[in-house]
Amino acid sequence: MNKIEAIAKSIFDLDDSVISRSGGAHRISLQSVIDRSNFPDQLPVSTDNLADLIDHTLLKPEATEEQVIKICQEAETYHFRSVCVNPANASLAKKHLPHVDLCCVIGFPLGANSTEIKVAEASRAIADGAAEIDMVINLGALKSQNHDLVYNEILQIAAICHDRKAILKVIIETCLLN
Repeated sequence: MNKIEAIAKSIFDLDDSVISRSGGAHRISLQSVIDRSNFPDQLPVSTDNLADLIDHTLLKPEATEEQVIKICQEAETYHFRSVCVNPANASLAKKHLPHVDLCCVIGFPLGANSTEIKVAEASRAIADGAAEIDMVINLGALKSQNHDLVYNEILQIAAICHDRKAILKVIIETCLLN
């Protein structure tokens, strides 16, 4: 994990204050425009803004239009931070999110897509209204110690996010690492 943190720091010229320790599969969250995930591993003292920390997520491949609309309505009702969907549902979700951010997963769930596919997927998701991109890292490349591929993939997607003012979060499925 130290190598991943070093790669993240070198790509974005980050210091330790912006590397998130959010736990679970979301080991690090990289700053693209802002990093709202840089919170301690605990609930805030006040629950007044707790909903603003919640990403309402529907990533089932069989999700129906009705289900996508429903989670968007729930997010609007409860003032959640974002709705996270597969890129195929981005346009539909965006139509139903006047006040809540849209997030799309890229390379989900395995991260094994080619870099070119992930770049195209991220570009399209942002064009369809995504304000956040949750990219799954290529674990095969990481486990093969192909750090150049991992670095360049993150770098290319980060550039798209920076240019279009979107937040990039990098997902590392740590349960698949030893």
